[in-house]
Amino acid sequence: MINRIPELLARGCDISVNRGVLVVSHPTDPHYSSKWLRKYSNHLIYELSEILKIPIYQYIGYSARDFGKKDANGGFPNGRQSGVCLQFVDVVTGETYNAIFNASLERTRTTKSGKAGERLPKNRFIVQKRSSFVAFWRETGLAFSCYSEFYKRMGRLSNLCFTADTHPTKKKLVNKTIRPLNLVSEELQAHLSGKQEVSLRQESDKLVVSTSDNTMRQAEAISACDKENSTTLSSKEIERYSRCVETLVRSNNSTCEKAALSKDYELSNQERTYKDNCSNSLNKKLPQEQTTDEWLADYDKAS
Repeated sequence: MINRIPELLARGCDISVNRGVLVVSHPTDPHYSSKWLRKYSNHLIYELSEILKIPIYQYIGYSARDFGKKDANGGFPNGRQSGVCLQFVDVVTGETYNAIFNASLERTRTTKSGKAGERLPKNRFIVQKRSSFVAFWRETGLAFSCYSEFYKRMGRLSNLCFTADTHPTKKKLVNKTIRPLNLVSEELQAHLSGKQEVSLRQESDKLVVSTSDNTMRQAEAISACDKENSTTLSSKEIERYSRCVETLVRSNNSTCEKAALSKDYELSNQERTYKDNCSNSLNKKLPQEQTTDEWLADYDKAS
């Protein structure tokens, strides 16, 4: 559970890691001394690993020996390789990992302690100037004086925090990737803020759209957007087709109206003619009621 580091930051403490060394300080409060740090460092490093979301490793020991596949008699039929094996532990999971560096376990020259070629005492080793072990040690910033006396300083690695890549199939750390952890307080605060944002986003199912009075999830936002686009397109299509239909209807109505007017006109003329004829027929006198002049006038019209 991550609670101590946020509390320390809230109190105004500065928490950083410089070349693997955890540092906690306060501008005015002397309570956070080296004694206090030794007491709580393991818990703080554990929280750092959780906050940064990366494995952090601590050195727990080493052994210098021959490596290779042994036979039943303890020999190395395929040859042996001498080296120094460093052991690290993941501060969160507790799993242990090894990192093996090439090293010589024999004396390179004759001294008062022994002759050249003789086996060195247990866990003593010699490395070359350009070896990967020396490159690793230089990354830590720890001092050294002689390539044959690293065994005297190995315990200093236990005060450091390391990051590294792991071997895909073995419990081994990739030598070239082993680095002391470096972190400043501002980066730590940024990681805390980022973690809170990520946690909030995960808990709220990826909230991506938020307004003053409405909050939608990502899937809902996409769906709403699709619906909005669909509605907008439909409205445009309907409006366009409505104009076409309206024009067509107007045209048809105009044609129909013209046809109706024409028909009405024809009917009206026919009706008017019929009415006139009827009116004339009704107003026309019978021959026996006509005078001689009226009868002659009708006779002339008929002829």
